[in-house]
Amino acid sequence: MPVSRGRLVRQSEIGGLINSDCTVYIAGASGAPTAFVSEMLRDKPLTRDARILTTYVPGINPIDLSLLHPSAQVTGLFMQPGFSAAQREGRFRALPMSYSGFVRHLRENVEIDLAVVQVAAPDARGQCSLGPAVEFMPIALSKSRRRLGLVNSATPSLAGSIGVPYDSFDYLCEVDTPLPEYLTPVDSDTELLASRVATLIEDGCVLQLGLGKVPTRAHGIARHPAQAEDALGDAFRWISRFGGKRCARYGLSAYDLRTGGQPSLLRSGSRIHAAAHSGLRNHT
Repeated sequence: MPVSRGRLVRQSEIGGLINSDCTVYIAGASGAPTAFVSEMLRDKPLTRDARILTTYVPGINPIDLSLLHPSAQVTGLFMQPGFSAAQREGRFRALPMSYSGFVRHLRENVEIDLAVVQVAAPDARGQCSLGPAVEFMPIALSKSRRRLGLVNSATPSLAGSIGVPYDSFDYLCEVDTPLPEYLTPVDSDTELLASRVATLIEDGCVLQLGLGKVPTRAHGIARHPAQAEDALGDAFRWISRFGGKRCARYGLSAYDLRTGGQPSLLRSGSRIHAAAHSGLRNHT
């Protein structure tokens, strides 16, 4: 294990790293640091006067805001039905922004006291992979005064992915928590659509998938290429089931947040944007 300057802390201690009147950044999707959030919600005084900025995603990252101290304020990129009461009471603020707008917001308007980062164990070069969910973390880290690294045994170290130097963390905590999953029911309409999409996919191609539930009626599979990990697993299962295709060299066409949301190809290969409205059309 590489050497780090970071202080090792127990899981029971990480909630105590929150400072009053300072911003804590908590990522969403499969990168959500659930061990930290659980400790944060364990005792309301831990979040007294806390300022929490999060990208928790509806349907993937549920959180009960009533477990926070009444003085805590949460700002989120996504609204969730369970946040309605907190929003009415002024304890939750939704940011009506695009992804590129949120990037500008982070760069120009936010100073983060503590960024909570879930990572894989360091590799031989001392780099900790962010796993399947990079999101806005590189920008958030650049604006953060302190870094808490949750080294999660469940986070995979992906080749070629963005990593964080192990020796750059101020605090380190080893955890073993499952990554959040996006589970959606599959009906006959979805299976029919998936079977048609599978005919468009060649071995070794690059798939573009977006945030949101795979539709049960024909109105589109890939709408927003800004995030793909939520639907990726289901898509590969459907492709395998219906088309028998092998995506041996797969990649994602996603928004490059560093360039303000311009599409960027992460791995070489063809790009397919399959969409269905009244019928199935192929967009490249």
